[in-house]
Amino acid sequence: MKKSLWIGCVLLLIAGGALSANPAVRSWFHTRLPSLGIDGPQAREVGTSQPKNSLETAGLNNGLPLVNIDLPSNADLSVREATASSTGYDNQVRLAQAVLPPQNPGAIPQNAQPGLIQQGGPLSGLPAGGIGVPSSASSDRIYIGVASLKFVRDITVSAPADGLIMQLNVDDGSNTKDGETLVVIDSRIAEAEVKVQKEEKAQAELKASDNSNIEFAKKSRELAQREWTTSNELVANGSESRSDNEKKQLEFEKARLQVQVAEIDKKKDQAAVGVSEAKLEAANVQVGMRTINSPFDGFVNEVKKRQFEFVRAGDPILQLTDMTRLRVVGPAQTTVPPNKLLNAKAKITIEISPGVQKVAEGIVGYVSPRTDSLKDSYPIWVEIANEQLPDGQYLLRGGMQASMEIFPNR
Repeated sequence: MKKSLWIGCVLLLIAGGALSANPAVRSWFHTRLPSLGIDGPQAREVGTSQPKNSLETAGLNNGLPLVNIDLPSNADLSVREATASSTGYDNQVRLAQAVLPPQNPGAIPQNAQPGLIQQGGPLSGLPAGGIGVPSSASSDRIYIGVASLKFVRDITVSAPADGLIMQLNVDDGSNTKDGETLVVIDSRIAEAEVKVQKEEKAQAELKASDNSNIEFAKKSRELAQREWTTSNELVANGSESRSDNEKKQLEFEKARLQVQVAEIDKKKDQAAVGVSEAKLEAANVQVGMRTINSPFDGFVNEVKKRQFEFVRAGDPILQLTDMTRLRVVGPAQTTVPPNKLLNAKAKITIEISPGVQKVAEGIVGYVSPRTDSLKDSYPIWVEIANEQLPDGQYLLRGGMQASMEIFPNR
């Protein structure tokens, strides 16, 4: 019985080997057994439940296991021959390679505004032909990739004195003209002080114009001098004693000194007039300080105080910006001698918005005398003019990012 069982097993093994050697039988196993829920001898490693790769369904896998590849919809498929020696298979397999369409790094996004990408123009405030910066391909150029824009004149208008804000003639976003009144602070006390100082000045001038003390002192001196002269004659005739003569001489000296005192008092009165004038001028300044005028044509960024609000001297009232000029500030590497950068030509590329740039030319106007040891660089800036748009607004704003190309002096 056992011998018959062993003989049957050997016969089954021989029959199975013969069938597997037949390509037609092997192909039938590959196509039929998976449909019956049975993994065939060459089942995919990633599992039969996953979708087949397009190359596998096309019959390009040659019956070998493939790894599923997710390809973009716009990818081109090219098939190359490769030897899969690392897989342990002796035969060759075909591999798929996704080739993406080439990208153009200089392409402008669809939402870009090409009209803003230009050289020179109203922005730089330079001649239409520019200042002749060298080509960006120049080997001598210095590229500063991180720079930012700052307004040349961006000031905080503060209260010069204590008081209530009686008038506030601007609001956020207002445009101002040079000399225009922005704020008026309560000046009633200062105006009252002006009146007081005017009165004091008038009194000082009146007193300084009075010469009666000097005239009286001079008359007294003349009288004392005559009496002393007469006394001298009487002493010579023996009609008056020497002691009486000395008293009259003393009276004369006193009268003479009184003239000098009167003249000094006169000068003091005249000086008092000057002091009164200075006090009056100071009082007028106090009144004037309570009226704040715009120091230049500007744009009101932010109003921080409101009408009838009390302010102390030094309190910020509003922020005022001159929109016409900006500085592009960035770090230059210390490997370049600073003396080669001052007054060097520069090309500025400003990021207006994603994909929108503005190009301007300028001259390096400042090179810091100190280096930043942490960044191994020193700050520089290039001043440029802003561009006013047809609607009156300005294109460039503080804080915009930019890059600079500096062409050092030879």
